[in-house]
Amino acid sequence: IVFRVRPRAASERYAPSADLLMRSVAALFGSRVLAVLMTGMGGDGVAGLRAVKERRGRTMVESEETAAVFGMPRGAIRAGLADRVLPRREIALEMARLFLTTPFSGDPRHARRIALLADYEKTRSAANA
Repeated sequence: IVFRVRPRAASERYAPSADLLMRSVAALFGSRVLAVLMTGMGGDGVAGLRAVKERRGRTMVESEETAAVFGMPRGAIRAGLADRVLPRREIALEMARLFLTTPFSGDPRHARRIALLADYEKTRSAANA
């Protein structure tokens, strides 16, 4: 994979562009994509998530609870493009769970590691309450 930095085209509304990145990744990796849209202003990311969903990829969006600016996540949720809406602290754990439990991860022992991570998170959350 080669990434190039180039000047923004006149037709592109945002720079840098989550839409452009996600559309490119969706075209390359199709159903193997997990796209995560977090805090930000405007509608950037909606078209990119749509491209991911059209190719049967998965999507996650940061919840209003933890987003500093809820514009981008709100647009994705309203468009019905979020498979999961999670607070920031849960996104990484869910990403790890998906990666380690999907068929292409290869090693069934990974599911046990995810269970251990979940137990750790519960313990940590209880300690911080």
